[in-house]
Amino acid sequence: MPPPALLRSKFLDVEGHHRWSPVAGLLSRTLRGDRSDTIVTEAFKYNECGILTEFFFRFSKVPPMMQGNDESVLDPSPIEKAVARKALQLCETDVLFKLSIPNADGVCFSVTSAPVATPYIWVCCDRMV
Repeated sequence: MPPPALLRSKFLDVEGHHRWSPVAGLLSRTLRGDRSDTIVTEAFKYNECGILTEFFFRFSKVPPMMQGNDESVLDPSPIEKAVARKALQLCETDVLFKLSIPNADGVCFSVTSAPVATPYIWVCCDRMV
């Protein structure tokens, strides 16, 4: 028997809470979480009741910010990239982002390189976990 399908969709709702809709096999749940807790719905058969289909249809109609997209992060122009690479002494392969930062006069912009993650190995009691 093949492994069950797994689909996850993450987004922010109107109040800024995180929501997920994991699908495993024939069942799905909706999870809503914030810093203090996570609320989980009862499992439902998504292919029989149409709830998930209606949800994704409505979700596709809301603005990108309500879908969880951070609109304060932009792609810098080629000129901004060239200036930032020279000022920050970066390679052509380094990824750059343009951040919009609110201030008292409106908004200012900053071009910076993306953080690079390094593998983390947690050592506990002289063994790797």
